[in-house]
Amino acid sequence: MHFVFGGAFNGKRQWIDEYYAMEQTETLSFQHLNRSVAFHKKVYIVEGFTLWVRERIKTLSIEDTRGLARRIIEKIKKEEKDKGAHFVLIGTEVGKGIVPMEPLDRHFRDVCGYIYQDMIKAASTVDYIWYGIQERLKGE
Repeated sequence: MHFVFGGAFNGKRQWIDEYYAMEQTETLSFQHLNRSVAFHKKVYIVEGFTLWVRERIKTLSIEDTRGLARRIIEKIKKEEKDKGAHFVLIGTEVGKGIVPMEPLDRHFRDVCGYIYQDMIKAASTVDYIWYGIQERLKGE
């Protein structure tokens, strides 16, 4: 699993597209990983994580949202092991800057931070993209 994160509109997807240019890829939404998906490509680019979190925190606790995300991460790891697929998860940095005033926005920021920690722990490779510049934080 490859986790790529950075600020909104900072070139994450462009960097991923260039990095995996020679691979057969398919783009999925994070919300679809909770369903049964027939994986047949080599590389899956997964986006929409922050939208998924925004929807879940309306009805679920931090622990329940994090638990659901952990089950999806485990499913990804299983698919990689069983089928040789490779997943690239895209995360938008939400923890820098001014702490939001609204409780739901603070909750969102906290949940993303906790789940990003889980993703980074599970990932074999982690890259940080800031204004199109990549920095490898984990892996080769």
